[in-house]
Amino acid sequence: MHLDYTRLFELLKQQKISFPKFKKAVNITEAEEWMLKTNGQIRAETIFRICQYLRCDIKDILEVDGHLL
Repeated sequence: MHLDYTRLFELLKQQKISFPKFKKAVNITEAEEWMLKTNGQIRAETIFRICQYLRCDIKDILEVDGHLL
């Protein structure tokens, strides 16, 4: 399974939200920041906070290539 958060960074750019502002608002840790930037796995709770902040659906920030199971 491959995760891709490119859509998240595109959405931030589109909405003119700086990453530091976003990181602070969503309470993203340094480890979570690294995982987002390297397309790693982060907790579902963090993904839900991101979607709530950006008022979007998961598919708007995350692309999954492959099977989840």
